[in-house]
Amino acid sequence: MGEVDKAPRELRDKLRKLVAGIRVLPVTKEADSLVEKYLKEKVFPRTKRADATHVAVATVAELDFVFSWNFRHIVRVWTKEKVEAVNKLLGYKTPKIVIPEEVI
Repeated sequence: MGEVDKAPRELRDKLRKLVAGIRVLPVTKEADSLVEKYLKEKVFPRTKRADATHVAVATVAELDFVFSWNFRHIVRVWTKEKVEAVNKLLGYKTPKIVIPEEVI
């Protein structure tokens, strides 16, 4: 819920209702190892470890999608290509990284 808590006040309650009941996946050792690989390969800046963690947890959990409005570090072509390359090298299937509106 940390991301929701950072949202502007006028959106916070709406977002809390939207994500109520959604299970939060744990950051496993496997996911943390993948985070380190993303950082080492400069897929994400070291200062954006949380962004790398979101993608790594979804990858390790074999989710189909990562939903984000983070256009600077997650939802951009370059990042998607780098995530795909690292994941392929390590034998992971890459979730589709999209903005929520793409699947509505």
